[in-house]
Amino acid sequence: MILEHILTTMWRIRSIRIWCTLIILVTSFSACAGNPTQTTATLSSTADPTSTFTPRPSVRDTPTTSPTPYRTPTPDPVTTHSSPTDTPTTTPDITLTPTQTVLGANGTTYSSNLLYMSDHQLMRWDHVTNFVILISDHVYEYSVNPEGKLVALMRSQNVVANGVEMFELGLLDFDSKQITPIIEGSPLLHSISISPDGEWIAYFPNENGGRLSAIRTDGSGESIELGFCHQTLNTPCAPVSWSPDSRDLLWSDQRGVWHTRLDWENPQLITNNSIEVTDPEGEISQITVSFGSLTWSPTGRYALSVVTPTTSSTQWNVILDTRRMRFIDVPESFQSGTSMKNIIWLNDGTLMASNGLGNAEVILTLWEVVPTQNDLLRFNNNYTIDSDDLPTPIDNSITEWSYIVDWLYQFDERLLGFGVRVLEDNVSPILLNLELQDNYTESINHVPSYTENVLWSPDGQGALIIGTGQELFFSPSNGGMLIDLIPVLGEEAREFYWLPPTRRS
Repeated sequence: MILEHILTTMWRIRSIRIWCTLIILVTSFSACAGNPTQTTATLSSTADPTSTFTPRPSVRDTPTTSPTPYRTPTPDPVTTHSSPTDTPTTTPDITLTPTQTVLGANGTTYSSNLLYMSDHQLMRWDHVTNFVILISDHVYEYSVNPEGKLVALMRSQNVVANGVEMFELGLLDFDSKQITPIIEGSPLLHSISISPDGEWIAYFPNENGGRLSAIRTDGSGESIELGFCHQTLNTPCAPVSWSPDSRDLLWSDQRGVWHTRLDWENPQLITNNSIEVTDPEGEISQITVSFGSLTWSPTGRYALSVVTPTTSSTQWNVILDTRRMRFIDVPESFQSGTSMKNIIWLNDGTLMASNGLGNAEVILTLWEVVPTQNDLLRFNNNYTIDSDDLPTPIDNSITEWSYIVDWLYQFDERLLGFGVRVLEDNVSPILLNLELQDNYTESINHVPSYTENVLWSPDGQGALIIGTGQELFFSPSNGGMLIDLIPVLGEEAREFYWLPPTRRS
C-alpha cells in the first residue's frame, strides 16, 4: 500500500508538470500572435545644455532611462591566423536618434567611428547607428595609423610558459579584416606605436622604459634597436612620436628629448632636461624640467612640446628644431595647473595658439614657422572671438573675468573647433567653431563644468566629452542635448580614438 501510494503521488506530480508546460506553451503562442511591435529603450540625455552642470559623485548616480540589458557584442568579422571569421551583431541594445552624416561628392555620406578599450576588449562605436562592435579581445594596448586603416595590437595569447604570460604583437587591417601576427610568444611589450605609413611598429620592453626597438609589419626582418628610454621608476615612457614621413622618431625621458632615424646607429639628444630660464628681473637660473606631448609638424623637422618644471605646476610650450638641436618658447603659452590643448599645428605647418591663461578676451593667433628667424615664429593673423559667443559667470556680482581656451582641433582647411571657459567661475564651458577664411564664430554646445577633455569627431558631427569622474557624453554639433554614453560604452571605457571619416554604404 505504501509503495502504491508513492507511485500514485509521483504520477500526479508528473501530470501537473505536463499541464503546466502546456499552459506556458499556449500562453507564449498567444503572446506571439499579438502585437509584434518591439519596445526599445531610448538613450537618456542630460538636462538643458545651457544650464550649469553639477559634478556627479559617480556615473552610477545619474538618473537615466532604464536601458535594455547590455549584451556582450559579437566580434567584428576579423580573421586571425588561428580563429575563423565571425559575424558581427548589428542590432543595437539602446536606440539613439541618428546623427547627420557628412555629405561628400555625388551625395556620398561619410562619418567617423570611435575606437576604445573596455576590460581588455578593443571596441568600435558608430555614433550614427549607435552600434557597438567587438573588434578583438585580450588586448592590452593598441595604436592606429593616421589613415585609420591599420591598428597595432598587443594581445594576450592566454598561454603561460615558465610562469610568464605570453603575448602577441599583431597588425589589424580594417580593409581585409585580418590580424597578422608580427611577434608571437613574447612578454608584454609597452608603448607600442605604429608609423604613419604602417610599415613599422616601435615599442619598449618595460613599462618604465628600456631599449627602444622597431619591427617591420610585413614580417620581413628582425627588430632593430633605435635607442633607450632612461626613465625613473613609476614613470612610464610615453609612445614615440613618428614624423609624418615615417623616417624620424622623437621620445623624451629623464635626460631630455631624443631624436633618431631608422637608418641611424645612435640617437641624438636634442636638449637635456636642465635648461636656463630668465625671470622678470632678467636673472638667469638653471632649472630641471620634463618635455611631454611631443607632436610633429605636418611638414616635418619641427615638433611641439609641453615643458613642465619639476618643482612647479607652471607649464609652457616650445618648438623643437631637430636640425639645429634647439628649442624656442611659444609666446604667451604659459599655463598653470592641468595641461591644456590650446596650441596646435595646422595642416599646412602653421601654428594656432590662444592668448595664454586668463585673458579678458579670446584671441587666437596664427604663427608661421620661419627657419631663417632666430625665434622661428612670425606673426600671421589674429582671430578675435566675439564676446556674445562666450560664456559669462553665473555669479552676477562678478564684474570682471577672464577666459581659458582649450581643446583646439582642426577639422579641415577652413574649420577649427575649440572650447572656452570662465576662469573665475564654475560655469559650463562652451564649444565653438571658427571659420578660418571668413573669421566667423559659431556656438556649438555647452558642456558640463567638470569636463576634463573634449575629443572632436573628425567628421564634424560632434565630440566625445570626458568628465573628471570618467563621465562620458556625446555632444552633437547641431546644439542638441548631450547624450550619456555610459549605458552604451560601459563604465570601463577608456583610451578613445576617433577614426577618420569613411564612406557609408
